Amino acid sequence: MTAADYAALEARVAELEHQMRHILPVKVDAVSFGVSVMHGEMTEQFGQIGERLSRVELRLDEQGERLDGIDQRLDSHGEMLAEILRRLPGRPSNGPAGGQNDH
Repeated sequence: MTAADYAALEARVAELEHQMRHILPVKVDAVSFGVSVMHGEMTEQFGQIGERLSRVELRLDEQGERLDGIDQRLDSHGEMLAEILRRLPGRPSNGPAGGQNDH
């Protein structure tokens, strides 16, 4: 290596040492601050989303209970209809076809 190469290398090392001591710590602090702000905002948003999801879950539970009630009523109605049909007298064998009644 020549003296010019050593001088250029030493200048580059001095520049990198300056960056390492003065510029990089400021950049690291700035990035750290930005990440902490973003973390706080994301935590707040996730908290709000969690609250919304809890409310949606409660609503879905209520709707599920309502649907269960409707399902039970439909079952009950079906049982009543089956009992009514069971108790109806059978169709006379000489009656009109197609289930139409004579009036």
